[in-house]
Amino acid sequence: MSLFRSAKVVFAAVIAANVVAAAASTSAHPIAQQDTGCRVPVYGAIGSKWQALRAQYGPLGCPTSPEGGRDNGRAQSFDHGEIVWSADQGPVANWAVDHTIYSDWGPTHPYRFFIVHWDDLRGHVDQRDITPDPGGTTGRAQTPHPFGDGKYEVRVEGCDKDLGGAACHGWSVRSWVRIPQAGTTPPPAPPPHIAVQPDGGGAFTVSGGEFLPSAAVHARAVYDNGLDPNLPERRFEISADRDGNFRFPTGPICHGARTVHFSASDGRSNPNDLTGWLWSNTVHEPC
Repeated sequence: MSLFRSAKVVFAAVIAANVVAAAASTSAHPIAQQDTGCRVPVYGAIGSKWQALRAQYGPLGCPTSPEGGRDNGRAQSFDHGEIVWSADQGPVANWAVDHTIYSDWGPTHPYRFFIVHWDDLRGHVDQRDITPDPGGTTGRAQTPHPFGDGKYEVRVEGCDKDLGGAACHGWSVRSWVRIPQAGTTPPPAPPPHIAVQPDGGGAFTVSGGEFLPSAAVHARAVYDNGLDPNLPERRFEISADRDGNFRFPTGPICHGARTVHFSASDGRSNPNDLTGWLWSNTVHEPC
């Protein structure tokens, strides 16, 4: 193959990769700004990763600039870090709290292990081999105050074989974070809440909001017949949508109870509750 033809092939491959990267991230509809309270919209795979990290209430905060191209993928900056995306490594979120850098990546192709690389851009480099979460498509890492204050470049690479004989698949898009991050404590998330609508015949419709996006929600209906001090209960396993909302009908559930007490939890912890979970408000409905 001639040198000219080889150059044309390489150029075409680069263009194709950039087109695929842009299409994968920006072709999706933006997350509604009125739902997040942030001024800059978030799209596609980067937006999904941001929502999975509790959006503006999570460690990244709100986006500070629109998504754009970087290296062979996409990148977007947030109050306290960045999310980048590439075809091999998927979305990678990096942020700093005080003097610690955190990284959270996936979903990716399944890999045997990941390499996380930190570079302070002043000649100090560190990296760590991370065993992935079950399934091999996600992982997390953190490094406390690696080489002092300043700007850091963070990259992640997935590898298929054991250490010493690794077949790795290229670094993620470069991402930058700065430490220390003063005032990075995110605002408290609104507590989850529910409402209950009687449907007649001992049936109800329960709706909820401010739960974690796409979370498994445990709803309970506690029966009160005015006699039994050990109140029986019925549990419902439901899923919140991408905005943290849900709505589901219970069907007839009264079964002789005078009152049913409804509440729900997405599994967040609350050390002040006897169950250890953060529960919504409790709604009391007569049968």
